Amino acid sequence: MPASLIVLQHIRPKYACQAHIVIAERLPEPIEKGLPGPGLLAHVAVSKYADHLPLCRQEGIFKRFGVDLSRSTMCDWMAATADLLAPIAKAMPKRVLMSYVIQTDDTPVNVQDKDSKRIKTGRLWVHIGDHNHRFTVYDYTSDHSGDGPQRVFKDYEGYLQADAYSAYDTLFVAGTIVEVGCWMHARRKIDEAKTSDPVRSHVMLAWVAGLYKGRGRREGSPEETPRVGRRNLAHISL
Repeated sequence: MPASLIVLQHIRPKYACQAHIVIAERLPEPIEKGLPGPGLLAHVAVSKYADHLPLCRQEGIFKRFGVDLSRSTMCDWMAATADLLAPIAKAMPKRVLMSYVIQTDDTPVNVQDKDSKRIKTGRLWVHIGDHNHRFTVYDYTSDHSGDGPQRVFKDYEGYLQADAYSAYDTLFVAGTIVEVGCWMHARRKIDEAKTSDPVRSHVMLAWVAGLYKGRGRREGSPEETPRVGRRNLAHISL
């Protein structure tokens, strides 16, 4: 059966006796006096941000269902949805910072500069919590300096897995954050060595593959080990 959209009509009885008028209260709505229900808003949001369907394509899809929804209307809906989800978005970074170990990385993004009408390069930093705090948080900065990571992790204590970018170095000076390397980055250099040192390179690649094939939780894993405090960080080796 093909997908379909339905219209729910809410009837609010109104009663009057002489000078007194009573009307039933409105049901809770995601957008006050708006047409979309929570299911439709969730569908548009998931289609756009998870399935990478831009609003212009969704506009055409809805037309095949016999429903006219302009992309500008759906854009307003997404802005309202962002406001509704703001409390959750603000809580997620706090939950990630409760993790025993955090993974972080950054990627360049093209950003339109409204002042000069040119395209500049910004940075989108991703921070991923551990097994007990499975949240993925994105933080945007206008440049590639270390100000972003320092702002996010200034009060964090634990393990931080990142690449060898120098912007992270200041985070590890105090010793409250332990630097953890990334095997993916290390593997790239080992893979490049296949032409110059094939024997040792292939052996190392096999060892790395063995790490990736690990299954299950190991004794002493971050999920089972008590949280590291300031006093005993220096006594732990990796």
